[in-house]
Amino acid sequence: MGFIRTLLMKLGLVKTKVGLLIVGLSNSGKSTIVARLTKEPVEDVAPTVGFAVETTKMEGLSVTMFDMSGNQKYFTLWQHYYKDTTAIMFVLDAADSHRFAEADAVLQELLRAEQLKRVPLLFMCNKMDLVTAAQPADVAAALHLPASSARAFQLQSCSAMQGSGIKEGMQWLLEQV
Repeated sequence: MGFIRTLLMKLGLVKTKVGLLIVGLSNSGKSTIVARLTKEPVEDVAPTVGFAVETTKMEGLSVTMFDMSGNQKYFTLWQHYYKDTTAIMFVLDAADSHRFAEADAVLQELLRAEQLKRVPLLFMCNKMDLVTAAQPADVAAALHLPASSARAFQLQSCSAMQGSGIKEGMQWLLEQV
């Protein structure tokens, strides 16, 4: 973290707490990414039922992660966390191209939410370690991700199981809040 950001935090001019809404379809790797960020063993990760909340320190910030279930019956829960959201991580299983249209519909609905209009979005292209994973450019096209946007936006390749790409994505996201 840079000297200026540290100074601004001490003066109370920038946020010291971040509410990170972590969403995506079921089995995309959301909870595994949370385990990596909280330094928990990834071998013991089970699918989230409803939601889970974890808080950790990153880059001098207190980050509260709202790990939301990707099961469709829980999608209505997501909106209850919008008011506490200062950043969004949308996780996609890049190796499951059959679900890209479903992920696109969920993402577009999320982006229409008025409370989230100015919230930065980190789009995690997960499972890039698998040979069946689509390339990030193909994912961006399938999900109608804009080439440019008024919203701070980043597409990050990652592998939750291997831990690659997560740190880089989070560094970018935390610089945006």
